[in-house]
Amino acid sequence: MVYWAMSQVDSAAVVVIRDGYVDGDDAAFGEVVDTALSSLMERPAAAVWATLSATHVQVPEFGDVSKSRMDLIADVKRRIRDEENRRRASGSVPSSNLHETRPGSVREQWARIATWLHERFPENSISGAEAESIEQAISATGQKWPAELVEFFELVDGDTSGPAFVAILPSYQFLTLDAMVEERAEMIQIWADVWSSRGLEVPPCAGEMSFTFAPVFVPFAGMDGNFLFVDTRPGELYGCVSEFDKSGSDERGPRWLSISAMLRDLADSLTQNKEFDECWQWSIEGAALQWDWSRANSVARDIRRALRSGRSW
Repeated sequence: MVYWAMSQVDSAAVVVIRDGYVDGDDAAFGEVVDTALSSLMERPAAAVWATLSATHVQVPEFGDVSKSRMDLIADVKRRIRDEENRRRASGSVPSSNLHETRPGSVREQWARIATWLHERFPENSISGAEAESIEQAISATGQKWPAELVEFFELVDGDTSGPAFVAILPSYQFLTLDAMVEERAEMIQIWADVWSSRGLEVPPCAGEMSFTFAPVFVPFAGMDGNFLFVDTRPGELYGCVSEFDKSGSDERGPRWLSISAMLRDLADSLTQNKEFDECWQWSIEGAALQWDWSRANSVARDIRRALRSGRSW
């Protein structure tokens, strides 16, 4: 199934979204156009954006009354494909995916999270890894770890243990060092076969799209073949946190500048009862910590960031 969304943005940057899932890209393009034409009858002055999976583009052709439905479907498809090709060619993703939260202290932000968890789930616990184990893991990866990654594993070696179900992160679990080393090696091997057969090379700078699970990636959280990882390549974004999706690889690009920046956003979400990553809201149901996700909120977030950066894609 393919995710599609049609968004309208007015002069006050208010984003109204209609979305859904259909079978195949062609059906998704048709849904975008039909929904846009219907919505424009109510909000004729609002700009139209089209989304296919994780790619968003503004489609000014909807302002041309001479365009037929088939013309508009072709325009949406062309703009989506052009953006996808541009991203592949440049090895980049829209900067809107990168949170603006500044790095700080891993220890300080984790203390905020740990305190919040202990107050609500006192029988659950979480601990860090021994220094010797961390050194062995660093050696196993063969990479230069950022100091924040070392400090993180000193505090967090896997998810919580105890009677309560506690999902500290939405859609991921913190990995133990042993699990990290094992799953990382498996992912590198799986993706190396695909990557090498295409004769491609991993870009040299942190944050650049690799379209594979590269040896320079060190995951610290994961689930079902999807991971949050630290990029250990040199460059301005050395140590950034990115997502790896088993279907789309690292196409979303860097999400946070560092682990401490991500932990700050997580701590703010828990302690201030606000969304994490602008699309996840936590709740405690039946003595369990869980997260609810709105994909539409994620689309709106990306579009607002693109508008703030002055880019229309």
